[in-house]
Amino acid sequence: MKYAFQSCLLILLAGILHSCSTGSSTSESSSGPAPGGDYRNSKADIVVLSFFDMYCPHCQRSAGDVNELYAMVQSRGKGRQIAFYAIGKNNSPMEAQLYQKRYKVPFTVLPDKDLQISSRFSKVTPPMLIALKKQGGTWQEYYRVSKIEGNAAGIYPNIQP
Repeated sequence: MKYAFQSCLLILLAGILHSCSTGSSTSESSSGPAPGGDYRNSKADIVVLSFFDMYCPHCQRSAGDVNELYAMVQSRGKGRQIAFYAIGKNNSPMEAQLYQKRYKVPFTVLPDKDLQISSRFSKVTPPMLIALKKQGGTWQEYYRVSKIEGNAAGIYPNIQP
C-alpha cells in the first residue's frame, strides 16, 4: 500500500513537471477556431497572450504579476488598444475556470486542452507572455517573455502599440 501511494505521488509530480516544460513548434498560421473564444477577432491593436498551466508553480506565482500588468494597461487608458487573454495550456475548461477564480484573473481565460492555441506558436513553455500585432490582416508575434514574476514594470514598455 505504501509503495502504491508513492508510485501515484511520483506519477503526479512527473505530470506537474512535464506541464511546466512542454512546448510546441508549429507556426501561428495554423487554422481552426480557438475553443471558447478567439483572440484573433480582437479589435485591439495589441493582443497579449498569457500562457499558464494550472498545475505549474511558476505560473501560479506569476499570476499576480500578469494581473498587475493588466492593471497598468487599464489605469493608463490603454485598455481598448491592448487586449489580454490567458491561455491554459493543457488545461480543461474546469481547470481554466478554477485558475481564473483562484488567481482573480480579470480578463478572458481560455482552456487549451487540445493545444489548438498553443500550437500556433513555436515552443510555448508556461509561464510565458506573447504579444501580437496585426500586420497585413494576420496577427504577428513581436514580443515574448518567460521571466514574468516581479517583472510587470519591465514588460509594460514592450507591449505598447
